[in-house]
Amino acid sequence: MVSFEQAAMLEPMAVAVHNIRRIGLKKEETALVLGLGTIGLCHLLFLMEAGQEQILAVGNRALQKRLAKEAGLPEEAYMDSKQRDIISWVMEQTGGAGADASFECVGRPQTAVAAVDSLGAGGRAALVGNPSSDILFPAEVYGKLLRKQLTVKGSWNSSFCHHREDDWHYVLERVSQNRVAPQRLITHRLPFEELEKGICIMRDKTEEYVKIMLMGNE
Repeated sequence: MVSFEQAAMLEPMAVAVHNIRRIGLKKEETALVLGLGTIGLCHLLFLMEAGQEQILAVGNRALQKRLAKEAGLPEEAYMDSKQRDIISWVMEQTGGAGADASFECVGRPQTAVAAVDSLGAGGRAALVGNPSSDILFPAEVYGKLLRKQLTVKGSWNSSFCHHREDDWHYVLERVSQNRVAPQRLITHRLPFEELEKGICIMRDKTEEYVKIMLMGNE
């Protein structure tokens, strides 16, 4: 069984799982999550649940850092992109080898380029963030993609085919067994009467938030 709050989070979790499963990570490989909104944090939760040994995460808000740490990410494995350069930090964390896989969960040019530029030889970039504008790769990054024989994969939505092996069943099993707790990502719980307030928070960014949920009356 899952709660109503958990059920309301199934779709973004399934999107994250779909992206992760397309990459086919080995547990000893280094995974880099770029962007810690709802989808990025869902990536983090399921990578940790799967026992990924080395996870690096890049965010840009204090709330994102707090939630990542509460999920079990070591402080040294988190970087604020407003404070440091992503590529140099990843190379520092990996001894110059680069990440084995990156998950771009923002859709901005800077993070899309970093998803490729941060990889080591034979690395895989998984792009799931909806683009906010045109994304152009500098010649040196495109050259790295060729020389290091990198793989770039796009990911869209999730799979539901009435089979226990699809993405939604994968998520349901882990949530129902309390192996993943998506409700920790709900930062605002508002009554239906405050729908406009929730929309304004998201539109105007007046407060830090991850997931805003409308709650029905008891």
